[in-house]
Amino acid sequence: MDVIEGRELQVPDAVYAYQLDGKGGTTPIEDDDKITSEEPCWLHLDYAHPASAEWIANTPLLPDLVRQALAGKAPGHALLDWATAR
Repeated sequence: MDVIEGRELQVPDAVYAYQLDGKGGTTPIEDDDKITSEEPCWLHLDYAHPASAEWIANTPLLPDLVRQALAGKAPGHALLDWATAR
């Protein structure tokens, strides 16, 4: 099981950054939180905000194709191709 450290998800201008508890509740993501498939998170970014755009462009947590699609630089069907190839 892959674990993502909360500190990897700290984006200063995030719209939302919450860990989901599986019961309908959330808590703000803290640096020492462990994000897993059993305890996922919701990270809502506005790519128009500088820190969000920088995080999207540089995080190793997103595949290159997803980063390109979010930045509007991927070919039209590339995101669909990536999603169906999984």
